[in-house]
Amino acid sequence: MKKLCRYALFFALVSVAAFAEGAPRLHAFGGYQYFRDGFADGDKLNGVEAAFSVDLARHVEITSDFATASENLFHETARITTYTFGPSISLHSNPRVAPFAHVLVGDADAELYPFSPFSDSENYFVMKTGGGVDVKVDRLLSVRGFQLDWNYFHRTRESHGDDLSAAAGLVFNF
Repeated sequence: MKKLCRYALFFALVSVAAFAEGAPRLHAFGGYQYFRDGFADGDKLNGVEAAFSVDLARHVEITSDFATASENLFHETARITTYTFGPSISLHSNPRVAPFAHVLVGDADAELYPFSPFSDSENYFVMKTGGGVDVKVDRLLSVRGFQLDWNYFHRTRESHGDDLSAAAGLVFNF
């Protein structure tokens, strides 16, 4: 699944020249991510998130999103890494504020590292649905005030559907 995500990002970036209606824009996001495993009493993980979007039409983008978050527990470290891609819809009714929504699918790696040479790692199918708001600072820079996603993880005979992630950071518009 990681290869599929990498190929999707590669083809999204290469296809920029294929649009005759004008040069599509590339948006690169980088920032802080807070991941909550479960609504009420789950683990709280902190990390980073990066996303790359290419305009397909006025309000439609294709997005590749990469995120990792970890938590140091008493004798071990928990880490979750997601690689997702999919469509995003953005509304540009106000020239300075751009709300967006997306549905992203891909792969997730959940890892537990004890203080020993052994580690436990699991792969999941992941679906992220959510959105957020970007506030334009100037032509090349925006601030992502917030991004909130519901995360659904699935593997054979096991599903988790109560995980939330929030992100904030900077968006560079090329």
